[in-house]
Amino acid sequence: MNLEQFARFYFANHPVGIRKSTQECYYLPAARLFDRAVNIPVDQFDKIAANKFVDWLKSQQTSPKTQHGRRRAFGTLWIAANEAGLAPDPVPFRRIVVPKKSPVAWDFESVQRLVKAVQSDRSIWLNGIEFGTYWGSLFSAAWDSALRLGDLLEIEYSWIIQDKDGSGLLRKVQAKTLKEHCVKLHPGTMRIIADSMTQCRSRRLIWPLKTTRRRFYEHMQTILKANGLKGSFRYFRRSAITFAEGQSPGSGQHMAGHQDARTTRESYIDPMLLPKSVVTVRTL
Repeated sequence: MNLEQFARFYFANHPVGIRKSTQECYYLPAARLFDRAVNIPVDQFDKIAANKFVDWLKSQQTSPKTQHGRRRAFGTLWIAANEAGLAPDPVPFRRIVVPKKSPVAWDFESVQRLVKAVQSDRSIWLNGIEFGTYWGSLFSAAWDSALRLGDLLEIEYSWIIQDKDGSGLLRKVQAKTLKEHCVKLHPGTMRIIADSMTQCRSRRLIWPLKTTRRRFYEHMQTILKANGLKGSFRYFRRSAITFAEGQSPGSGQHMAGHQDARTTRESYIDPMLLPKSVVTVRTL
């Protein structure tokens, strides 16, 4: 049994289940890379094989953060295979150090241009839903709420309470923290969402996936590149939180739903977009 085969066995027999997106974007890529680089069955795992995999990862033209994620996923699968009685006891193996960098986000103007650009596309994206209303409403909601992608994709239209001013109020239990978070969607966002819902009235989800989460990320990259932006969907969360912090100190943490301000500061707020956070001395 190779690692990809075990991974699928692991998914099918996991006591509480593993999200499909986590399977496709986290575990399976690591398993496939290991099978390609080392190509041994799980019952032959050892320190030499694990170190060989890490060395191979480091030789690839991917970021240290991506390499670290692949190594971590491999380690989790090795532990699971051992607990299933299919692999030897896990042992410590080489690490991948990820440089600690400040978060990078988009400024407000960049997000605004992106939303306007996608809204201008009236082609059909999925089940009668126009490209512009699907992506435009999703991007707008991501900015308004700073919710993670997985949480946004789970939202049903009936969950949103429309306020007197046309804005939308939503309570959402975040999948990562299992804590309820209250968000508000601007009237403009609600209008785009309503428009989208009229294009396919039979659905409950506002943003059903066209195919897989992995393909979603590929479509996302195509859209960003076409609009001259680098990054990923998580940049919406960072950007909104950074903007909120710039409006009022502490608001970024509140918008993120974090208990610890340090998490917000170190993982979400782009200091380059907050001039006051950059210390300057008197000019010579």
